[in-house]
Amino acid sequence: MPSGTTNAPPSDTPVPVLYRYTDGKQTWKTWLGGPGVHEADGLSASPDLNGDLVYSEQAGLYGAYFVVTDYSGDAAGHYGDSIQYVADNGTLVTITGASSSWGCSHNTGIAFESADEPPFASICAEDQGAIWLNSKTLGMSNDGVKISNENTTNGASGEPMGGMSGSYSALARFAESTRYIFAWVSRGAMDLTENTWMGSGYTHALNRTNNRNVAISLFSDKYTIVGEQATSEVGAEDGDKQINWLTEGANDCSNAHAATFGNNSALVTWEEISDPICDFVAMGCRGQFAGTFFQQVDSTGKRVGSPLKSMDTFVAGDMVTMPDGRICWPYVSMDWDLSQAVYALTSSTTTTMSFACIDLTGDSS
Repeated sequence: MPSGTTNAPPSDTPVPVLYRYTDGKQTWKTWLGGPGVHEADGLSASPDLNGDLVYSEQAGLYGAYFVVTDYSGDAAGHYGDSIQYVADNGTLVTITGASSSWGCSHNTGIAFESADEPPFASICAEDQGAIWLNSKTLGMSNDGVKISNENTTNGASGEPMGGMSGSYSALARFAESTRYIFAWVSRGAMDLTENTWMGSGYTHALNRTNNRNVAISLFSDKYTIVGEQATSEVGAEDGDKQINWLTEGANDCSNAHAATFGNNSALVTWEEISDPICDFVAMGCRGQFAGTFFQQVDSTGKRVGSPLKSMDTFVAGDMVTMPDGRICWPYVSMDWDLSQAVYALTSSTTTTMSFACIDLTGDSS
């Protein structure tokens, strides 16, 4: 924030902000944290801005869902998440039952998608053992819909929605319907035990596999899962029996994303590494890059054909359904290397961005 700002976060910690540009010129700038934003609940900043931004033309609202840390109030020094809405004219709008100053503890993944009216559809992965559809609760309370049991260790849960690579394009809406599809990566869950710190209805789980596989879930609307939600039965050996798996192999899968072609077809993408080495029980893995995969699924979640594989095209930004039906996204053309964490590799910079598109016609170019 500008130097001298009253009640700014300490140590020049960044604050989330939304900019609107029209024809290349800044139209407005709206703070989503810091002084003046939900002050009664505690002031917040975002040293690592993991989150997603969506827009609803019908509602005339931008919605932003992002990780925060508070620097005042009861949650000072802790991490959570926030949902904020901004009108077309740049006004920050506080909406009862939709805006949130603090939701999921130590949020380790975000999925967000627009709706015709607030609240927008939202999903969080928290640090207590679950992924929740929290469009109604805006948090991690067990009166929400539990999508998945996940092992959490030291505040991490396996980077189900991208980890520090960023949470984007994990939740997609089927055209103008009320239905959604969600994609994430999971190690599965078994041997559920009671989470005594959280209380009844909350559980801990052990991983079923060392590597992560791709899972999807469908929702008939922003509040309702199709099929069973994940169990909260203490002692259950199969805490993942409800999951619809797209992959079931020994490769490690990461960076799952979803987009829709229209009302009846969706695209799920992910990256794989072979012979994975998973040094940390609740983080990502390293190994030999085995390709990016693109799988078509129908509106019931069933696979259509076999996945396409690419060694030189990746998903590195929002997947957008174009007016002509194609799904397009940005990426950097490079030799992908998942053998080490990024800080252990020699990095380079580029000034060139590439774009890729996919459609259902069978034509290629």
